Amino acid sequence: MSGRTTASSTVHRARPLLGTLVAIQLADDAQEPPALLRAVDAAFDTIAQIHRCMSAHDDASDLARLARARAGERLPVHPHTAAVLRLALGWHRASAGAFDPQAAGRRLARDGARPGLGDANHEAGSFTQLRVHDDDSVQADTPLQLDLGGIAKGYAVDQAVATLRRHGIAGGLVNAGGDLRAFGPRAWPIEVQHPAVWSRTRRLLRLRDAAVASSLGAPDNAEFVVTRRQRGARWRCSTVLARDCATADALTKWALQAPAPSLQLRATLARVGARLWRS
Repeated sequence: MSGRTTASSTVHRARPLLGTLVAIQLADDAQEPPALLRAVDAAFDTIAQIHRCMSAHDDASDLARLARARAGERLPVHPHTAAVLRLALGWHRASAGAFDPQAAGRRLARDGARPGLGDANHEAGSFTQLRVHDDDSVQADTPLQLDLGGIAKGYAVDQAVATLRRHGIAGGLVNAGGDLRAFGPRAWPIEVQHPAVWSRTRRLLRLRDAAVASSLGAPDNAEFVVTRRQRGARWRCSTVLARDCATADALTKWALQAPAPSLQLRATLARVGARLWRS
């Protein structure tokens, strides 16, 4: 998924983060270039910090320490980690387990795709028993192998936007490889991968003060973990338009687990004011 810009944008920068290429485009003609560059650098610093905290590849991350924690241990974590864990617990409950970072983490660790989480021989605890305390610590009955890739990237995009706004930026677009959010008065043309011809894209919408996330399911995404049994063919891709990127990100993962929108999913989409496309 991509966002295209016109000549009126004054800054366009990209860095490899979150396992993808993160691009930031700003549209604020009232700001001088040095101020725009300082804001972009601060936004990238925010994303990099979130990446370090919640990388399932890094054995120094909060997730790696949670996978090694003693049963019942109260573990200090970064406030970003605490916030994402709260969001993940909420989406796990809302989706009746379709959104499941524990199932994803255990399967990917067993396959050797998440080295920061260790092997898959831990006693299986319950993600629902995880307790988040005071925005800076967590506690679980057993070590937990969690992969938060289903929501942390969207959260990082939202936090980057918040950082840009704190620096007085009037508008822009943050794009993290399929998870993106626009803010400010400009409407940004957004394209997604074509459902039949994967080398092509197609125009989806013009995005203003909203977020879009797009996720691939099996067989196109080797790291997609099935958490619910389905009958019939699975969806290859889901795209969600929502007010914030963490919500859009989580809903794409939930939507890929269901062959048809359940009443629960439909009700949630309506409640959060989101739209869903699948192919």
